[in-house]
Amino acid sequence: MTHSRERAKPTTDQITRVLRMLLEWAQGQGHVAAVAFPQDAMPKRRRRQQAQRQETTPQETPPTS
Repeated sequence: MTHSRERAKPTTDQITRVLRMLLEWAQGQGHVAAVAFPQDAMPKRRRRQQAQRQETTPQETPPTS
């Protein structure tokens, strides 16, 4: 059933949140290998986790001779 009027902003925001949560769950369960979120659409906790991973990843240093 189609409707001619557009959805309200809170409705579309809720749909976006639910789909994002579904994709995160699917990735956590191993159903999806990787989920690509735009940086601004990423939940805050995912942004923090990603930033922590980048900080803890050892940087490659050129060998000294």
